[in-house]
Amino acid sequence: ADVRIIRRGPLEMAAEYRSVDFVWQPSSVFEVPDPANPVGYEGLGLTSMEGRAVGAVAMISNAGGAPEVVPEGIRRYVVTRMRDPDDLAGATAALWGDRTVMERVRREGVDHAREHYTFDRWARETAQGYERALVHSRLHPFPAVAAIGSRAAADPPGVR
Repeated sequence: ADVRIIRRGPLEMAAEYRSVDFVWQPSSVFEVPDPANPVGYEGLGLTSMEGRAVGAVAMISNAGGAPEVVPEGIRRYVVTRMRDPDDLAGATAALWGDRTVMERVRREGVDHAREHYTFDRWARETAQGYERALVHSRLHPFPAVAAIGSRAAADPPGVR
């Protein structure tokens, strides 16, 4: 088997992802020590989302938010127990052995990524979130800001 660790820029990564059949979320196999992440798993799993977007079958663990971004119809084929190499190997071998199911998983992954996780959609929804937050903050200012504003209004001129 040809195993590659991909650590490049976005354009090179897309080309690499297109050239492989499978990508694995690192926490599916390895315990990655990270002081900033004491639970030891990827919350969302960008590796799997990037891989699926260009047609690789993304194998993920059952930890964090990763299973939630996998289409329901293919979840049973690609979600494995966290840090269980035997479970991951078995699931990968089962897909590799059934090319019809593997192609279905690949197609559904691409379709789902294109429908739900495009940059344009993220940008639009992020902008909408900021707009809602701004409107909400005007209608319901934070208590600390309101307290500072009311104190400042009560201070005599020149005291601010």
